[in-house]
Amino acid sequence: MIPSRLYNYLAEWNCLREDTEESKKAITALPVPPKPDFVAFFERFHGPAGGDVLGYQILDIIDDDPSVITSTQQLRERFGLPFNYLVISDLLANALLIYDCSINAVYDVDFEGGFDKLLQNLLPPRWTSFADFLSEYFDLQDTDSPHGRISP
Repeated sequence: MIPSRLYNYLAEWNCLREDTEESKKAITALPVPPKPDFVAFFERFHGPAGGDVLGYQILDIIDDDPSVITSTQQLRERFGLPFNYLVISDLLANALLIYDCSINAVYDVDFEGGFDKLLQNLLPPRWTSFADFLSEYFDLQDTDSPHGRISP
């Protein structure tokens, strides 16, 4: 489940999608259906948005270029990324964040051996759930902050 605190903050920063039909269609068309937390977030999230904690920028599912859909297609075409994986961030220092639809985990993947390990199922996820990833990305563990840290 996505914390209401995160939704409130995304709304405050105008990062919530008003019309969710296109994002729902894009998510439904994915070859491997993602888990409910991923669906709930990306149906409503309108990005991109950068976080102060990790440095990566979370991509929008369909809008903008790059998007989750276009970035994932590029990695599939160029490097054979399996269908259960989705690219959810921009490229940062030769690394990016990849979500696994099958197990709801998020990987921090570099291209200096990490991508090959991912393809061989040897790379452990950095976050074992999408909710855990969002919690760290938006710094929701910080109880002193009413919203966590995010920058649109």
